[in-house]
Amino acid sequence: MAIVEDRRPDKIQGTDGVRGIVLSSSNKRIKGLHPLQAYINEGVITEEFSFLYGYCLGKFLKRKKLLSEKDSVVVGWDPRDKDGFINSSFIEGLSRSCWKIVIAGTVPTPAAVIFMQYIGACCAAVLTASHNPPDQNGIKIFLSPLGMKLLPVDEIEFTKMLFDINLYKAKKEKKVAEIIEMQSDAVECFKEFMIDPRNHLIPNGYDKSNFHILLDSANGGYSGIAKDVFKKVGFGDVVETAGDLKENVNDGCGVTMVEGKSVWELSDKSHMSPIIEKMMRILSQKKNRLNEKKDILTGLVFDADGDRFIRLEADLRDRKIDILDGDKTASLVANFMSYQWEGVSNPLIINTIESDAGTGEFAESLGFNNKVTGVGDRWILFYLIMGLIEEIIKNNRRLGLSISGLKELKSLYSSLKKGENLSAVEISRTFESINLFKNKNMSTKIGELLL
Repeated sequence: MAIVEDRRPDKIQGTDGVRGIVLSSSNKRIKGLHPLQAYINEGVITEEFSFLYGYCLGKFLKRKKLLSEKDSVVVGWDPRDKDGFINSSFIEGLSRSCWKIVIAGTVPTPAAVIFMQYIGACCAAVLTASHNPPDQNGIKIFLSPLGMKLLPVDEIEFTKMLFDINLYKAKKEKKVAEIIEMQSDAVECFKEFMIDPRNHLIPNGYDKSNFHILLDSANGGYSGIAKDVFKKVGFGDVVETAGDLKENVNDGCGVTMVEGKSVWELSDKSHMSPIIEKMMRILSQKKNRLNEKKDILTGLVFDADGDRFIRLEADLRDRKIDILDGDKTASLVANFMSYQWEGVSNPLIINTIESDAGTGEFAESLGFNNKVTGVGDRWILFYLIMGLIEEIIKNNRRLGLSISGLKELKSLYSSLKKGENLSAVEISRTFESINLFKNKNMSTKIGELLL
């Protein structure tokens, strides 16, 4: 079970936490290996790895002074782990190193993070392998109050702690955490957030009667939730496919079934997911077809944990399906915002280096500043937060931030601007320290400022 020192990487996390094939620690492929070595050498996540990661998370939060006895950690997951093999092991580990665990259960990843912010938890952990096959799982960590994922400097420290923990001793420790089940609360909180007009781009009074919406929830976290949200927002005709929590996630459904294609012709009947099959059936009907001049047939395809989607747009005249990936959708949103929020100063679009260069160029033609970041949505949020800090400092008189709070924020901004101390922990701790979002009056003013 010992780990050879020269095989220790600086960090074991990828662009979005850890992710790997799930096997029991007794499986002959990795039997006798330390769970970290099984992950590093074989790309395998075992129940022991999950336990260790959960245990380390509590210790890490305590060390970084983000977790006190009053604080809680939210834990959610997508529904791939049918028997709770990985989920329960993670909670077992975490329960030995923190004082309160709030179970959000099966929810989309964004729902766990929003619920973390809503109840004032210090952290959220989501067990998911996103769009990967159902035999894989992973762990994503988010810090309050901004929902930041760990940045590389944080992951290096977290990884070192993982290697320094004695797994045998950790298992012997007593459980100290109170565990509270709050799945229904987390789901309702998320739904209310999504239908709030401040959180979507649907104009007041917009006629939605001509929309026909199909959903592919990948048998994942959005199952049952996405349909309910669209109906509550006012879309009457909403049909969900692949929304069965008993079925395997991403199995013949979800984003991987449609990614890589720009159009789906009526003649292409190979490898059709349920949503494509349903949409094609509607397009091929000779009678009772939708009115091509008035009706809009659209589809949304998610992955298992609901942090990624691809849009389908039916061409009712030519009877084909246009497939809109993230770049195309971002271009549409930028175009919409350019006239919906005309007059906004210094609009910004943020793309990763994997984005289509045309997306940024199109946004620039609309008057947006285009920022290109490294791979991973954590860097998109990082630069959004940089923009937020700039606006808070610039408009401090209106906001009324304390002298000490302003000084602390300016110091943080200065170091981040220089590329120093790029730590999600430090950013999160600073925002907690100056109490920006716990002050409702201040939070409202910041919201008004950004809108």
